[in-house]
Amino acid sequence: NKEVTSNDEIDISSELLPLGGLHSAYITKKVTLENSSTSIRVLFDAIRRQGVDIKVFAKIRGDSSLGSFGDMNYIEIPVESYPVSQTENEYRSFEYEIKGLQEFKEWSIKVIMISNDQSNIPKIKKHISIL
Repeated sequence: NKEVTSNDEIDISSELLPLGGLHSAYITKKVTLENSSTSIRVLFDAIRRQGVDIKVFAKIRGDSSLGSFGDMNYIEIPVESYPVSQTENEYRSFEYEIKGLQEFKEWSIKVIMISNDQSNIPKIKKHISIL
């Protein structure tokens, strides 16, 4: 179920914590890069009907970061393309991107899918992350 704030916005605060989360989620394993990056772009196809939300987060760790990767909080990646499917079988292209991050070599992606209706859930395929 959607957790909402007093302003009727989706409450994602639990999703930012290293081990938190109230919503259905897909989390990639940690990836270690050979060269540092400062941006992340996430692409996927999804079925997202009206009343359903999909949010994307990243956990990153640079050489200068204190603590272990597991202790890092997630950051939300802003959406660039967020279409609504007109039918329950129509996959649409989604894009999320964040730039200007501190240099990092370790990263993981978390995609959360939010719905109050078990018969109206998002479906995702063809997930690609570009650094």
